[in-house]
Amino acid sequence: MARTTSCSSSSPSLGRSTATAVLRRGFCDCGERILYLTSHSDANPGRKFWRCKNWKSPTECGFFLWDDETVFDAAHRRTAIELTKTLHELGEMKKKVDDSKKDLDEMKIKAE
Repeated sequence: MARTTSCSSSSPSLGRSTATAVLRRGFCDCGERILYLTSHSDANPGRKFWRCKNWKSPTECGFFLWDDETVFDAAHRRTAIELTKTLHELGEMKKKVDDSKKDLDEMKIKAE
């Protein structure tokens, strides 16, 4: 059983179906996207894991799952990783668009 906590649950462990649903969606129950990261701790160097963007934040979401404890087979894992990367890239693109809009608004004000 995967050791995780959930945004919507105070339980220290999620069922397999809940963990799978979060990973397939790419978003946690709190609405934030999940991240695929690598541990750099002394206890787990190089170990891959999934966590919510709000993990250990003031909102105390708490979704965390070691990748080697997931219920995915290799094909589903690759799909989830690619989805996570795509969501990250889309977030970066949105930030660039928002920055460009801000720059354009500033140019309009200067032109007036």
